[in-house]
Amino acid sequence: MKKVVLSVVALLFLVVSVACSGQSAAETENTKGSDEPTGKYDPPITLTMAFPETNNTTFPEGDSLDNNIWSRTLEEEYGIKIDHSWVTHSSEYVEKLNISIASGELPDVFEVTPTQFRELAEAGALADLSEVYEEHITPLADQKLNEDGGVGLEMATVDGKLMGLPYVTAAMDGATMIWIRKDWLETLGLEEPKSMEDVISIAYAFKNDDPDQNGKDDTIGLGVTGSIFAGAGGLKGYFNGFHANTDVWIEDSSSSGLVNGLIQPEMKDALARMQEMYRDGVIDQEFTTKTGIGEDVIAGKIGMFFGTMSQPLNPLQQTMDKDPNADWQFYQIQSVDGEVARPEISPNPPVYFVMNKDSKNPAAMIKMMNLWVEKNYGETADYAYQYDQGHSSHKYYMVRTYGARKNLDAHLKIKEVTETGNVDELNPEEKGYYDDIEKYKNGDQASWRYHKIFGTEGSMSLVNKYVTEDLLYPDQYQGLPTELMVQKGGILNSLAVETFTKIIMGDPIDNFDKFVDEWKTLGGDEITEEVNEWYENSK
Repeated sequence: MKKVVLSVVALLFLVVSVACSGQSAAETENTKGSDEPTGKYDPPITLTMAFPETNNTTFPEGDSLDNNIWSRTLEEEYGIKIDHSWVTHSSEYVEKLNISIASGELPDVFEVTPTQFRELAEAGALADLSEVYEEHITPLADQKLNEDGGVGLEMATVDGKLMGLPYVTAAMDGATMIWIRKDWLETLGLEEPKSMEDVISIAYAFKNDDPDQNGKDDTIGLGVTGSIFAGAGGLKGYFNGFHANTDVWIEDSSSSGLVNGLIQPEMKDALARMQEMYRDGVIDQEFTTKTGIGEDVIAGKIGMFFGTMSQPLNPLQQTMDKDPNADWQFYQIQSVDGEVARPEISPNPPVYFVMNKDSKNPAAMIKMMNLWVEKNYGETADYAYQYDQGHSSHKYYMVRTYGARKNLDAHLKIKEVTETGNVDELNPEEKGYYDDIEKYKNGDQASWRYHKIFGTEGSMSLVNKYVTEDLLYPDQYQGLPTELMVQKGGILNSLAVETFTKIIMGDPIDNFDKFVDEWKTLGGDEITEEVNEWYENSK
């Protein structure tokens, strides 16, 4: 379905006009706001929008997606009203948008994947934001959008024109760490891990030596999900410990170019060892059926898994709620040899925010970005724009950026304030985290999650170590999906997941070599040529 839809995008936009701007005759005139970034449209304008609604989106009494703290402020301060053309769950958004693209019926403002962005930009379907960005972006919003070194804005620029706003977020937050129940280590008299061999030994002990002391053989050595490249419960951090990488592009010292991490020989070694662990029952024999590890973690069956800094939010807080004696600690990913293991990350924006080329007010989306940044980081910032009366109000707004350092900066500032007591240095969101940490210190177990992330010795302290010691390994390809990536990338990734999973479950390890040959034949070699052409031009 995706292939068919995307292959006809260019043709469709040549023969049909993009409808559904959703504005009345009066509103379709180019209602010009002030030349200042804070200029308000008067009379107000209406923008249509497609919206991906996330899980557990709730509202204060009387509020809704069409009427909330964000929509009211946007209209009050900028004269912009939002009319949602359609709303769907975030998991179904990409497919529904593909259908809208194929029909030629797009709203004014919408979110796109990198692949959709490339296709629509090449088809001439998107508004050029170059001029309105220069005229209307606030200095603070511009700063946040450039915190990644300008990678996102560069990728959003096609043929010298800014065709969208990148969702610049903290790639560093995706760095993998190992979460281990320290109370289980202490029960079994085990040391904290200092090598990959230690990690594997702990996994065996957690499986075989009754770490929960209930007299039953009911624990899992290492929690693994069927999505082996996922964050929580995936094996990315394990692979990185063998100096293997997943679907990222790495520097090849022998060719002075880039190669794909999936097909390197280090991956074969990592799979061989994981196959042994599966054979010995150290990982769940039914891991392929698991869409996540949360249920088993909360049930007290799992005492170790690879995850990210955010795991205290889910599932570890729920574990603590059930068993306050569970002592979950995070550890740096470990190496199989003396060479340090480097967590892989991708600095490429996950999505872009774009304007329909037929929209009459392209500056409006710039103003929407300005509002998001101001209410989170500016002089009028207010924690209610993140959490309103206990509801996740940040989920109500789509055009956003957190910058590349939000959570790390929050941790470092909270650490400093903990020492100085000067809370005036914190922005509203940081102050909210600080208050939650203080609540935990005063006995509120429900606030443990924020203490464990942002506190002086929270998980962000390990992210800070990764950053300050230059341990992170970014994907070396920082460009939009190439034509062949669009056509064949999904097939190649699925082939990798299927092959690696089967090898873990007992297929001959030499099937990895067959996979490498097949990966190359099915388009991998051609994609590698495209990537290296970009790499050479980017120097």
